[in-house]
Amino acid sequence: MNKKEQKISDKSKRLLELIKAIGLNGYKLEREIPGFTQAKLTHIKSGRNELSNELLDKLLAKWPNINVEWLLTGEGQMLKGQEPQPTKTETVYYAPQLPVSAMAGTLTGFTDSIREWDLENVVVPIKGVDLVIPLSGDSMKPDYPEGCLLLTKRINEKAFIEWGKVFVLDTCNGVVIKQIYPSEEENKVKCVSINTIYPPFEVNKEDIIGWYIVLMIMARK
Repeated sequence: MNKKEQKISDKSKRLLELIKAIGLNGYKLEREIPGFTQAKLTHIKSGRNELSNELLDKLLAKWPNINVEWLLTGEGQMLKGQEPQPTKTETVYYAPQLPVSAMAGTLTGFTDSIREWDLENVVVPIKGVDLVIPLSGDSMKPDYPEGCLLLTKRINEKAFIEWGKVFVLDTCNGVVIKQIYPSEEENKVKCVSINTIYPPFEVNKEDIIGWYIVLMIMARK
């Protein structure tokens, strides 16, 4: 901020903000308000003059909905009857979606074979989603219906594993979507379907290329 701008009072700044909001310039003010000349406005902008009571009265006579308290002190809204509007900032998140055609192979093999920007990015409601994976089959019904989208995040399984959670396991034999539990054998994990008609099975840890925890599901439109 330069020295000239520093001389302008807060009241003058609000006056200039008001004039701009009303859609006026110096020439229009000259026509609308006798005595409010282009030169006076220039002096106010430069900090050489303040808004006089006489000009304030003329402003209020022309625009009675101006909030004098706001103009003089900055309290309240610029115009009378103007209620503050809550600002709503909606953040949009995107994540790459795995095509159904890739489900037969490994995620690593698929993502290594194409560029990341070849994947379709879809809007997701939460932050931190690494991969959106379509669910096929009924082994995870009723909690995870066929056709829904799994919003997943890749984890470092060497740190810790949230046993009992639903994971997408990227294995050497393809993609496995199951509830994961510890096995009696240290080098394996137990994979359990929610649909009880499918029996549990075990997978060697060394055959798991990547672990993706399911954060939430999203209906497919």
